[in-house]
Order: sequence, then structure tokens, then C-alpha cells
Amino acid sequence: MISNYLSIFKSFGSDVVSITSESDIAHKETELGIRLPKAVRDLYLLFNPEDSIFSSWLSLVPLSQLQTTSIHDSAKALIVVKFFYDDRFSYAFPVSQWSLKDKKLLRDYHNQDDPIVVAFYTNPSTKRESESLSILPDHCSNFILSCMGFMQVYSQPSIITINSNDFSPEEENRFRENRKKQRKKNGLTLLADSDKMFVNILYTPQPVLEVFSIVHPISIAVFDRAYGAQTDAALEKLIDDSGLPYHWLKTQTKHTVFKRNCFNEPIERQLLSIEPILQVLQNFIGEKGSFVSNDDILHTESSLEISFPTPLKELYRYLPPYLYQSNNILYPLSILDKKKDGIVCFLEENQAVYRVGVKNMAPFAYICTTNKSKWNRWYILDGYLVAVYFWQIACCGNPDLYLWEFPHFELNMLEKEGLLHAHLKNIGNISQKVAVGSCFQLYQSIDEKSILLCNSEDVTLFVLSKSKVSSEEFLCTLGIPVDSINE
Repeated sequence: MISNYLSIFKSFGSDVVSITSESDIAHKETELGIRLPKAVRDLYLLFNPEDSIFSSWLSLVPLSQLQTTSIHDSAKALIVVKFFYDDRFSYAFPVSQWSLKDKKLLRDYHNQDDPIVVAFYTNPSTKRESESLSILPDHCSNFILSCMGFMQVYSQPSIITINSNDFSPEEENRFRENRKKQRKKNGLTLLADSDKMFVNILYTPQPVLEVFSIVHPISIAVFDRAYGAQTDAALEKLIDDSGLPYHWLKTQTKHTVFKRNCFNEPIERQLLSIEPILQVLQNFIGEKGSFVSNDDILHTESSLEISFPTPLKELYRYLPPYLYQSNNILYPLSILDKKKDGIVCFLEENQAVYRVGVKNMAPFAYICTTNKSKWNRWYILDGYLVAVYFWQIACCGNPDLYLWEFPHFELNMLEKEGLLHAHLKNIGNISQKVAVGSCFQLYQSIDEKSILLCNSEDVTLFVLSKSKVSSEEFLCTLGIPVDSINE
């Protein structure tokens, strides 16, 4: 069955043919002493590692380079065969699993035709990374289909996207009704359904690939659904039938391509203390005081031979350690290390899409994305760290706090004559000053029951309220219906 689905994906792609035969696979299996999972065999029989589908995210290891390798964490070791990889992560199927304590065989995967998938760092730069591995909930077949479908959508010459999370109730109903008609009239076939994404094929009547992704392993803007096709006409039909606000990412004709509000590299400026802002945010969640001593910070600086920017020191002082992994992953001082280029990485995005670091005496936050090994200037550090603190407390799981997205937000609402301006205040008299050099602006409601974070790049406004009642009171003050809240 998987070969049929892969053939459908192949029909949307290039004419590059596979260079692998059944005898090549048999030879490799003899060399490895194992039988390749069926999904992996079918993948190599249909796709060439040089196919353009592998240029958007994952690369396919050439069959001749498949080999067994050992990876481990603190408790177990696995013998695996890597078949997919990018600059950050590798994906493999396991051959066996062993206990590090007593060297006992815990599990033998030799006879499994559709084993699980294991993820690990491609080029670990720290001991923590070298001992980190994840056993994914997907089996090989679903994982391969989902990844290949995802990549083939974004390899298409024509692509439209939409964010279904932003649908109004009316648009949600229209979307559902449209899908029912699509299924009844032209057919809709679910090709893959993994833990993080699913892939469908629609007919308009021309074939269209649809992908819905919970996470975005490549930088694809801010949409959770994408549709790819060989022609604009296939997607035009989809748009006309639905009447929903799709955006074009790629077009072969005259359509306007969606562009985000791109944030340019910031101009260097002097960093400001964010202590007054962090104290307000800390008090908002019922915390107070310093959680890291000056001596601890000085010890880390001395061992790394670096002087941390003041805002980073303040983040460590005022953020409770139990919030280090509530949203993104903030590394404790004890495990920080300095890269060859002088960067100290202190944060990792929760899906490992990017990492953030600082340099000695530099006012910037530096970013290194999954598909790029180079560190680039991103934002001025103080404004970025304020946003980091907001999201760590917003995702802390406190049942008394209520996080929601402001409905139908536009940037002009924050301007002097805008809807929100008179109802918000500057935090610590500096929150707007530290916003210079980043796309984040932090506000507090006049009644001090809500904290608001604007992202001018994505044009979003997220609100953290003391309670759901506080959020409703805030909306009523603005004359906005309470049922418009998008949680």
C-alpha cells in the first residue's frame, strides 16, 4: 500500500528516476545483516536521493551509505540505520535496543516490517545532545509518508496556504461543508496521518496535495495548511469553491505572493535593563525575588570566558527554574557552553527548529536554524528576552491564567487613535523602548489584569489574563463580543 501512496507523491514531482534495484537492496541487506523495513525499501525503489523533493527539508541517505550505528542516552543504547537527515536531526529505524546497565538485549527489531522511528542529533555539539534520542510515536511507514507528502507539497510550482486556526465560526462551517462536497463529488484520499502532520489528495478535478502540519519543520510562514499543485488552475478552482481567504506562496501566473512583514537585521544600539519589566511579569504569576545568585552567574562567565549581556543575567535571575521548559527550552547556567565562533547558546525552540545564543559584548540575539549551521543576528537582545519571559509564563500550565489571541487584530489598533491605545500602558516605562530592534511589543492593560504581546512580523496579539473573567471584562471595555475569543 505504501508504494502506491509514494507513487502518487512521485507523480507530483520531478522526472528523476530511482537508481536502486531490488538486487541493490538485497545486496545492502546482506551487507548489513538485516532486512530493510518495507517502507524504506519502497522509498529507495521510487526516489532518487538527488530528487528535488529532498531540497526543502530532509535529505535521503544514498543506499550505498546505509550503515548501522550505535546511539545512546543515559539508560539504553540502540543500534540503528539512519535514512533521513538534515543539519540538525537524523531519523533512523532501530535494529536492536540494549540496557547500558547490564548489557542485556531489551528489544530485537530484526523481524519487524514496520518498526518505530528514532530521532537523534546529526552533529551533537554538547554531551547533552550526544546522549539525547527520541523514540517517535510513528512507525516507519507513516513517518515516511507524512514527511514525503509534506516535502512534495512545498516542492510544487503552485502553492496556496491558509491558517485554519484563524477561521471565524462562519469560515469554519464553510470549510467543513466544502470538504464534505469535495469528498462526495471528487474524492478525498488520506495518504498519511502521523503524530505531527497528515497528507491528503484532493481532486478539483485536477489533483492537489494538501498537508496539515502541527509543527513546521521548515520555514513556511505562519500557516497550518498548505496545498500544492502542478498548475495554478487546480488551486484557483479550490479557492473559488471554498470562498476562504487563501494566500499564494508560489504562483506560475499573475497572483500576488504572500509576504510576511519581514523584520530586517536590527541596527546596533545600547542594551537596556529589563529588570522593571521582569519584576512586573514575575509579580503577575505570584512570584518574587531572585532565583540565581550573582556568584552563580560570575562563575559561569568565568568558566566560559565571556561577559553575559545584562538582560540575559536578569532573565536568569527572575525566571523561576520550573519555567525553563514550559515553552521553549532555556538551558540552565550549569550546562551552557561556548561554540567555536564564540556563541553561547542559551535557548532551543521547543520543536528544535532553531537555537538562540549571545556573543561577548554584543547586543544581539543570534539565531541558528535547523537547516543552517551559521549563526546570524536576529533581534536586539533585551526586547527578545522580554518576549521569551512572556511565553515561558504564558505556557506554565497555571490554571488561574488564561491565554488567548486577540480577534481580528491589526497593527493600527495600537496606534494613538487605535482601538487599544487608551486601554494599555507601557510596562516599567521601558517596554516600548526595548521593543526597538525586535518585532515584539509588550503592554499591560490599564486594570493590570492582562499582559499583551504583539508580534508585528506575524501580526498577532496574544493576551495573558488573570482569569477568563478578566479577558471578558477587557473585551467588553472595548465593545467586542466575548464569543470572538480564540483560545
